[in-house]
Amino acid sequence: MMYSLLSDTCKWMSAIDDYKSLAHISIPGTHESCSRKGAANVTPDLDSIIATQYYECTITKQLSAGIRYLDMRCCIVDDKLAAYHGDYYLNIDFDEVLNECLTFLAENKSETIIIRLRRETTPTARKKFMDVFTRRYAKFLDKMYLMPQIPLIGEVRGKIVLLSNESILSSIHQSLTRVQDDFSQMRASDKLEKVLAFIQETIKANRKPTIETLYINHCNAMKPPCLCPQSFAQDLLKLLTKSFKEGLKGEHVDFARYEAARIGIIVMDFYTEAMVAEIIKRNENKYLLDFPILTIANKNRGQNYLYASLYMDDGMARRHVFGWAPGHRVNKGYWMFINHADQKNEFFILNNYYKEYLYASSRVEENRRSVFTWIAGVPTPENIWTVKDGHIYNNFYKCYLYESSLYYNADRKIIPCWTADEHIEGDLWKFTRENK
Repeated sequence: MMYSLLSDTCKWMSAIDDYKSLAHISIPGTHESCSRKGAANVTPDLDSIIATQYYECTITKQLSAGIRYLDMRCCIVDDKLAAYHGDYYLNIDFDEVLNECLTFLAENKSETIIIRLRRETTPTARKKFMDVFTRRYAKFLDKMYLMPQIPLIGEVRGKIVLLSNESILSSIHQSLTRVQDDFSQMRASDKLEKVLAFIQETIKANRKPTIETLYINHCNAMKPPCLCPQSFAQDLLKLLTKSFKEGLKGEHVDFARYEAARIGIIVMDFYTEAMVAEIIKRNENKYLLDFPILTIANKNRGQNYLYASLYMDDGMARRHVFGWAPGHRVNKGYWMFINHADQKNEFFILNNYYKEYLYASSRVEENRRSVFTWIAGVPTPENIWTVKDGHIYNNFYKCYLYESSLYYNADRKIIPCWTADEHIEGDLWKFTRENK
């Protein structure tokens, strides 16, 4: 069973249900996907302006990292579609991109790749563009989805889904897409607001299953006098990753059920593994649909609910968990209990808000072992817990989870494990199933 979509970024779509619309899947993508550093063979100063991806980020590497949306701008050169960024040839053609994509799909048949194909700003006539596409690339057409409707993922596994703003090309109809692509002069914080506002619009729209629109949210922009996409992307993605890890204000999602915030396609310059992971995490894993979701309240110290907090360590790799001292349910306090290896009382415990697994860490202070959720979202041996007779016991470190008498602040009780491998006051819990 695939406990996390991040267990294998080459095959993460294998955990998406066949009947899920492409519009209801959160998908990481790249902007100007072929415009790698050094690709255009221009001066370093000019390269810093036109490059949008790192040198090593070939199409194959992007796909292996989890990218499933590619942005292609082409001109006709020698009767073929050549990848360009503005006036600059990127030393790769559409043929090569298709071959890389189809090789990847042959090895990962569960996946699909969306390619947005556009004419770059040249005098190439639309009809000639169409003629070259249909004639030269006819051998690829059976591996492409060219219908005007948004497909279900099960209909396009192993295929390329074409998007285009060229109305004469067969592809998903433009009326079924909505795009945020404001790249005007702005600070990273301004662009962040636009990206986040569009994400909230996307989440709201995707709560209505009868309305299907493919939302495409571009992160690229630049602010003169610095025209370098890399520096802008680094600033923006740092802010955006933090916003994602903080939860993106999930008020539109019912966390008492197994749901994810469907955020559409997020298109990036100079993508990072951390940002790709946060996008992929915002999908429903078909293997987890039927497991119980519970709230966990301490029975010894005032009915405080266990929850995953906003607070993270300095590296944003792990998240603090607390007991909520006001004593009522919170939306970050819903937990899924997933059986480990068919063992009756052994579980991975998944926080349903952040899609992160509860684990006992190596950090110990005065017999208290710190407990966190692991932001990477992939379970490890430290994530295995035995739950029996109201107790939660970490199998790896052999210690009981308990609510201590210590407060982090007025509303938050500290929740560690007791390292002595024995019961302690505060280690008795009440479990209430919520997804009945």
